[in-house]
Amino acid sequence: MRVLVVEDEEVVGEVFVTYLRELGHQPVLVRSAEAALDRLTSASPDTILLDVRLPGMSGLEFLQLPHVRAAGIPIVAVSGVATEHQARECLRLGAADFIAKPVPLERLGEVLEVLEPYALHRRRGQPAERRERRSAPRAALATTVHVVEDDGTEWFGTSVTVSP
Repeated sequence: MRVLVVEDEEVVGEVFVTYLRELGHQPVLVRSAEAALDRLTSASPDTILLDVRLPGMSGLEFLQLPHVRAAGIPIVAVSGVATEHQARECLRLGAADFIAKPVPLERLGEVLEVLEPYALHRRRGQPAERRERRSAPRAALATTVHVVEDDGTEWFGTSVTVSP
């Protein structure tokens, strides 16, 4: 998988690149969001590892750019000094995940493993198959479902899938 790493700290960027290569990915390292914009088309990344705090344009500003959002590339935001509000904002703006620094490399590997099928199907122009994490398949169960929202709105349904 081609991973665009957007990280301004040289040592951290090199750690990401080395680890991604060990996992069999093809990392491309850039030091700013502006450089990442230039690489969106030339590097054709399958996913982006984005530092939130960057010189110049921040990671949050990058996430808000219309052509970044339209590209549909899964983005994993990382930051060492981000607040809970910034983490939520990253997710609200479309980041697939948020990981606090120091990034547990094992966690990064798990996140990329989940994103890989989606990214590769996206590259081929096919809809992504959802990865099933359950040990047993879901079973169809026809039952009446009645949901009442806080504002009193009621919803009724009859089909639910469940797993053991």
